[in-house]
Amino acid sequence: MRVDLHIHSKYSLDGEVEVGEIIRLSRKAGLSTISITDHDTTEAYHHLPKDPPLEIITGVELTTTFKGITVHLLGYFMDPFHPELIECMKRLSEARREQAEGRALRLRQLGFEFSDRDIERYSDGRVPVGPIFGMAILNNPANDRDERLLPYRKGGSRSKAPFYYFDKDFLQEGKPAYYPVERISTDDAIHLILNIKGVPVLAHPGEKYHYDDPGGDIKDMVDAGLCGIEVYSSYHTGEQSVGFLKLARKYDLVPTAGSDFHGPKVKPHIVLGDISSDYNIVEKLRARKSK
Repeated sequence: MRVDLHIHSKYSLDGEVEVGEIIRLSRKAGLSTISITDHDTTEAYHHLPKDPPLEIITGVELTTTFKGITVHLLGYFMDPFHPELIECMKRLSEARREQAEGRALRLRQLGFEFSDRDIERYSDGRVPVGPIFGMAILNNPANDRDERLLPYRKGGSRSKAPFYYFDKDFLQEGKPAYYPVERISTDDAIHLILNIKGVPVLAHPGEKYHYDDPGGDIKDMVDAGLCGIEVYSSYHTGEQSVGFLKLARKYDLVPTAGSDFHGPKVKPHIVLGDISSDYNIVEKLRARKSK
């Protein structure tokens, strides 16, 4: 019984796949249990079939801030339409809109050319996230001779997932077009998930942290109520997975697994179900759920 607890549908601003197609792909991959963990929205849970052919655990991935760093927090088993969660996601949506406007300004200041029409087309009318700006810029012929974009072109070092890497290289903390906005703190998000009877889990920690936790940041999250940590992730090397598994044992956290599947454009190198684990992690997460 294999499970993948980190999957994005088209209701994530950077997701591409219908809920029904996610279910079909999950069955094809031999999964028994999945969780749709869209960024700052639980809209997908309005679109589940009445009797899905596999177990679907409610989930969400909240964009939070911890000591000035963007941290993604997964929440499981809670009511996806709880009023407190809906209010939190509404505020996060407003922050995303503000950030998109700031990013567009800073990218143009850097000399990249793209049109508002292209942004709207690639985002399908939604608020554009980082990879969408990458699509608009890399697909605009006006940028063809820009040497900064060579790593994302065919044969380049970042060409395996060009739009995803453009986001990481230009729009995240410390990068040239980074635009900060105010979001819920990680501690407050942990408390929120716990208060609505959910289970908070740190997503792909290797993106921002070392498994030795030298600064004690993950320990601080544990002290705030963190229940699990995503050990097996498409973000992690084998060494990182081993290291975070040891950290999970040290801090008594449930080690979880998820592919972080988005679809064929944003993260074409990630296949749904490629990163998975056995059903034991679901049972352990459920045991952490408050009554």
